[in-house]
Amino acid sequence: DILRDTAGMFIRSNEGYDFAAWAHVLREHPEFKAVDILYLLNDSVVGPLKQEHLLSALARIRGGTAQVYGMTENYEQGWNLQSYFLAIKQPALRSQAFDTFFESVVSLESKQAVIENYEISFASRMVHAGIQTEALFALPSERNVTIYYWEELMGRGFPFVKVQVARDELPGVDRNAVRRFLQNAGCSQEELTAIC
Repeated sequence: DILRDTAGMFIRSNEGYDFAAWAHVLREHPEFKAVDILYLLNDSVVGPLKQEHLLSALARIRGGTAQVYGMTENYEQGWNLQSYFLAIKQPALRSQAFDTFFESVVSLESKQAVIENYEISFASRMVHAGIQTEALFALPSERNVTIYYWEELMGRGFPFVKVQVARDELPGVDRNAVRRFLQNAGCSQEELTAIC
């Protein structure tokens, strides 16, 4: 049960999407930058669908040499680590590049503005500062792999499904197949209704 394992929770107005929320908490609690690994997550995915797949991914992060990890990368609007799951390790957390990036984050009104201003630039700015980054599930493609290659990702042990592929009508994506997959993975009808 996630609440049993939760030591604390922040409640704030839903403004500025994920990056603004993370920046807000980091400004209020800079001590979080002293942890071994800081996980930055958002609610645009369903899962983990298999606990062992998530545990395997976390073990790869803990044992890996990169300082910034994402589950997947995207090349659609310029290379980036997708922001639904980012893991930041020491010394990246104590770097000037990390501080400068999050100090610059302001609350933007549109999701697209957040993607263009923060998601696309975050990993590139870390790389430019000499910080090693890595996508755990790398599938080089000009298209968003979490949308158009979701089945292949599942076959590789990817622990999540993007909400968008189950909810939205997307060209070339069988939404019903995604929903059937989620049901077979243990999602109840109530959970599917909440997602979709």
